[in-house]
Amino acid sequence: MELSRREVPLYGQAKVFALLQAPDRLPKEAEIFIVLEGSTLAHVIRAQNDVMLCFIVPGHNLAETVSVCAYIYSETTPFTCVGGSRLKYVQDDAQDLAEHLITHGHRLSSSDHRELSSRFCLSEESSRWAMDRRVALAMANLDIPHSWNVLASPSGEELRPRES
Repeated sequence: MELSRREVPLYGQAKVFALLQAPDRLPKEAEIFIVLEGSTLAHVIRAQNDVMLCFIVPGHNLAETVSVCAYIYSETTPFTCVGGSRLKYVQDDAQDLAEHLITHGHRLSSSDHRELSSRFCLSEESSRWAMDRRVALAMANLDIPHSWNVLASPSGEELRPRES
């Protein structure tokens, strides 16, 4: 099975296309499922089957290579593996920025803003919008402590207003 991507971000939500070796041999009424398996990941997704298979990868908590297997199922065919491949989950800039904001968000200053803007290439508005979307996905995938919030310190105490 050939995949359209070899790598996906840790937070997932990336569209992947898959091409089976012999798609013409699949029963017309068959459903196709994609199974992703890693050391801490086991996920089953129903693939959209048009000209190529299409699925959205889930988020994962570990940068690692996972196995991807396609299974078919129909009333006349039991679950059968029809292809396999590998997909690597990687940490990207959005993941790095999300983790930085979670860890240091309560004590960022205006000079930190300039440094982060430079480090993550956020000078153009279009790149800021794209990064904002990806950081939101990364933060949604992170295991954030229940006591964390953007306005308080890690201990939960409210911080005094500061100049922005």
